[in-house]
Amino acid sequence: MALHLFARDGYEAVSYVKDLFESMGMAKAKDRAAGFYAIMYLYYSIYDGADDKEKVKEEFEAVINNMAQEWK
Repeated sequence: MALHLFARDGYEAVSYVKDLFESMGMAKAKDRAAGFYAIMYLYYSIYDGADDKEKVKEEFEAVINNMAQEWK
């Protein structure tokens, strides 16, 4: 059974990402999970209404890549 990050309850989704980050040995997993999920949710919303969906995807990738670099 696949677990989707877009759970009915936002807390469950953030908790899942926190657990995932902890399993990867990531420090500050709870804070980083909340930040990651917030950015992801924001870009889902932007994407839904965007005329240029490719541009939104590129911006999202850039933001996620920047987050990953900061977390190293």
